[in-house]
Amino acid sequence: MHVAIYLINIDPLSKKSMKGDFLRERALKFLENGKYLFSKGIYDLSAFNIEQFCQLILKYKISELVGDYPKTHSMKKLFDALLKITDKRREIEGFVKENISVIGNIENAYVSSKVSSIHVQKRGDRGYVEVC
Repeated sequence: MHVAIYLINIDPLSKKSMKGDFLRERALKFLENGKYLFSKGIYDLSAFNIEQFCQLILKYKISELVGDYPKTHSMKKLFDALLKITDKRREIEGFVKENISVIGNIENAYVSSKVSSIHVQKRGDRGYVEVC
């Protein structure tokens, strides 16, 4: 749950806007659903839900800082946007650098679920849910 905890705690959770509230609540529902699906061995849909969580929580954080968020599905672009507006740039850069391959794999779960049949297996190392 490393990525999830990190993303939620980038800045204190505040309730500045209804849009932000919606993004945060929806993100947390995707996280819970992803954890549940993972526990049932449904890894492809779990990975998709985890990606949705990551995407929405990043949009929430950006929205809380500037009132809106980029209209993209790319976690890498969302991290880049967050880096431009946060005072925690060094911390986030280190996190992204350390987890870039996992972030890429999580992003691929979103893309693959839209265009093809994917097969995601539980991994012994840092799987999607463990990292998020």
